[in-house]
Amino acid sequence: MDERSNLLARHEIVRAYMYALENLPKVLAVCASSRDETDAVQRLRELFNISEIAADGILRLQVIRFIPEQIERVRSELNDIEMRLAQSDR
Repeated sequence: MDERSNLLARHEIVRAYMYALENLPKVLAVCASSRDETDAVQRLRELFNISEIAADGILRLQVIRFIPEQIERVRSELNDIEMRLAQSDR
């Protein structure tokens, strides 16, 4: 994979993390009311309009990621990826 493809793949995951970090009550509600992991993945995909890989990433987030400092790190990474993608479009 080239650098742009890697950036796009990472962008998808990090963007999904931000959806989860900014919508914790919705994520927890989906998880608490899902029959199983497959159901939770499907429901997260529908809720956030994301891929299966991104939804699975949300389910695998560690609780420590919800600390404000960690949220800022994820947000910073997302901004960095978006800037690098914009530069690669030139």
